[in-house]
Amino acid sequence: MIKSHVTVEYKALSEEYHKEFAPATLEERFLVNTLVHSQWRQRQCMRLEKEYWDAEGKIETNEALYRVMKKLEPVGRLAESANKSFCTTLKQLLSLRAARAKAEAKAAKQLNPPKSSGLFQVPKRTPVKPAS
Repeated sequence: MIKSHVTVEYKALSEEYHKEFAPATLEERFLVNTLVHSQWRQRQCMRLEKEYWDAEGKIETNEALYRVMKKLEPVGRLAESANKSFCTTLKQLLSLRAARAKAEAKAAKQLNPPKSSGLFQVPKRTPVKPAS
C-alpha cells in the first residue's frame, strides 16, 4: 500500500470519528484519537492476515497451515490488543461524555431555576365572619 494512500485513509478515519463524537475537551480528544488508532490497527491486522492467506495460496498440507498460523500468531495478539483498547476507550469516552452532559444540565438548571408554580406560597388570608 502506498504511504500517501495510507495517510489519506487514516485522516479520513480520524475525521469520521471526530465528526461522530465531536470531542469537547482535551481528554475527549485524546480518547477519540485512541479510538482512531485502535480501529486503524485492527484494520491493518485484517489486511495483513488476508495477505498471509493470499500469499500462501491453496493450503494442502498441515505444514503449510502451520506456517501460516505461526505467521498469524503475533498479528492475532496485536489485533486482540487493539480490540481491547478500542472497547475500553469507548467505554471511558461514553462515561466521560455522560458525566459532562449531567454536569452541564445541572449548571444550566442552576443558572435558570424553574419558576415557582405557587405550590409553596402562603395563601392570602380571608377574614372569617363571626358566627351569629
